[in-house]
Amino acid sequence: MLVALGLYTVSCTKEGDVGPQGEQGTQGEQGEKGDTGPRGTNGAKGDRGDTGPRGATGPKGDKGDRGATGPAGPRGATGPQGPAGSVNVTYSGWLNMPQGEWEEFTINVPQLTQDIADKGVVAVYAKVYKGGSGSTGTLLGTYKLPFNSPHGEYIEFSIAKSAIRVMSRGTMVAADYQFRYVLIPGSVAATLGLNLQDYGSVKAMFSMVD
Repeated sequence: MLVALGLYTVSCTKEGDVGPQGEQGTQGEQGEKGDTGPRGTNGAKGDRGDTGPRGATGPKGDKGDRGATGPAGPRGATGPQGPAGSVNVTYSGWLNMPQGEWEEFTINVPQLTQDIADKGVVAVYAKVYKGGSGSTGTLLGTYKLPFNSPHGEYIEFSIAKSAIRVMSRGTMVAADYQFRYVLIPGSVAATLGLNLQDYGSVKAMFSMVD
């Protein structure tokens, strides 16, 4: 018996309505971290910025505590022996000449022994004034004899037992001069090393008062 079968062809297209979106699926597992990439090169150095304004001065801090006193230092070496004192040195005050005009005059000096004359030092100094001696005139200078006076005389001296003679090559006016002497025994003079031309040094050495 024969059966006849018919074939039917159905045509399908995509032109139908879009259906609703389905629910989001669950997130998958995170993949492994990749390797770190190479470090990039440093950028160029930027320009230096302007200096900012100076800040206000802060308050003064409290004074710190005084530190402890340090230990005493070692004792220094003994210094050299000083020069002999003026105990045996004799000097006069400033003496005025006799009034008038003189080419020489004598000063009596009882302390001027023969031993000092032979072995020691006898120094004579003069103050030279203009317009009157002492506080009434102007001091021109202090000089060790012999010397050339600002007034034009050459003034010198000589010694004898218990006396000093002052002499001038020219006339000395009493109002222009004052004199003083210094007697230094030989034992003292040998240790001093003093410049007798410098009246200031002699005065300081023997604590002489003008």
